[in-house]
Amino acid sequence: MKQTDDHHVAALDRLADQLRVVMRLGEMLLSAGASAFRVKDGMDRIAHAVGIDKISIQVTYTEITATAFAGGTFRTELVEQRVMGINAERIDDLNDFVHNLPGKMLVEDADDMLDAFANKDPLYSMPVSALASGVACAGFAFLNQGGWVECLVVFFAALAGQATRKTLLRRHMNHFALWMACGFVATSLYMGIVSVFQIADIVDASHQSGVVSSVLFLVPGFPLVTSILDLIRQDYIAGIARGVYVVMLLISTAASVWAVTGLLNWNVNPSADGYHLNTWLLLLGRILASFVAAYGFAMLFNVCLCLVVLAAILAFGRQMMGKLHRSRHRHGHQRSPTHRPGRRARTDVGHRTGGVPSGASRRSGRQVDEVFEGDAFRSGRCRDDPRRPALPRTVSAQ
Repeated sequence: MKQTDDHHVAALDRLADQLRVVMRLGEMLLSAGASAFRVKDGMDRIAHAVGIDKISIQVTYTEITATAFAGGTFRTELVEQRVMGINAERIDDLNDFVHNLPGKMLVEDADDMLDAFANKDPLYSMPVSALASGVACAGFAFLNQGGWVECLVVFFAALAGQATRKTLLRRHMNHFALWMACGFVATSLYMGIVSVFQIADIVDASHQSGVVSSVLFLVPGFPLVTSILDLIRQDYIAGIARGVYVVMLLISTAASVWAVTGLLNWNVNPSADGYHLNTWLLLLGRILASFVAAYGFAMLFNVCLCLVVLAAILAFGRQMMGKLHRSRHRHGHQRSPTHRPGRRARTDVGHRTGGVPSGASRRSGRQVDEVFEGDAFRSGRCRDDPRRPALPRTVSAQ
C-alpha cells in the first residue's frame, strides 16, 4: 500500500514538472501575441515530447487553462499573463522550436531552451524603434496626400509618440491609458510644430489634416489580424476578447486625438493636396513611401530583417498592381463601348422607330447621326418621334 502511494506521489510530481514547462511555453507564446491555435498547437507538441499522454487546453486572450493526463493521474493548472505585446521574432523562434522537437525530451532540456528564448533581447532598441515609427508614419502621410510639411512634422511627432510608448510599457502601465497618453503626445507635438510654422508665416492653414498620420503607429493591426484568425478557426473566446481589446485601443487613440483637436478647433479633414506631381513621379513616390511604411511598421513588431524586407517588397508590389489596375480601368472608360476602329458609328432612323423605317426615311434611305430631343419634338420638326406610337398610313384619293 505504501509503495502504491509513493508511486502515485512520484507520478504527480513528475506530471507537475511536465505541465509546468508546457504552461510556460503557452504563456510565452500568448504574451508574444500568438493566436489561440498556435498556442494550443505548440503546447500539445511539447506536452507529448516531455511524456504527457493527453492534454486538454482552453485559451483566452489573457489566460490558459490546461488539464494533463499521465501515469494514471491528472493535473489541472491555470496561468494568467497581462503583457499583451507583440514579438514576432519570439513567435517564429518558438514555432520553429516546437516543430523540430525530438520524439522524447527531458523537462530540464525544454526548460533550458525556453530560458534561452526568454533571455533573448529585442532586435531593435528603443531609439531604432522610435525612428522606424517616425519614418513609417511619414510614409503614410505622403500616401494620404501630405506634402513635405506634413511628412516632416509627422516624422517627429510619431517618433516622440513611439518613444513615449516604449518608456511607459516598461512601467507596465494600463494599455488604454498608455495609448491615450501617446496619442496626446503625438497630436500635441504635431499641432505645436505646425502652429509655430504658421506664426512664422512659413506655411498656411492647409496642413492641419496631417495630424491623423502622426498617430498611425497606435493602430493595433497585428492583434486585429490575429483576432480575425481566431474567429475563423472558431476560437471564439480568444478571438472576441482580442477583438474587444483592439476596439478599446482604437477608442483610446481616437479620444485623445478628438480631445486635443477639438480643444484647439483644428480641422482634420484634408482641404488640399500637399503635392501635384506627374504620373510617374507620383508612382515613384508612392512606391517608395509604401516600401518605407511597411518596413518601419514591421520593425515595430520586432520582425527579423529578412521578413521586414519581404513586407516592404509586398507593399511595393501592391502599389504597382494598384497602378496597373487604375491605368487599365481609366483606358477602358476612355473608349466608347459602341466604338469600332475603322468604322463610323451611325444611327439609322428606322432603328429609333422600333425597326420600322418611316416613310421619309424609306424613300430617301438617309442615315442621321443626331439624337432627336428637346425643341425638335416640341416644334414638330421631327415627324418620326420614337416616343410616339406609329400611326397607320392613309392614302388619299386623287
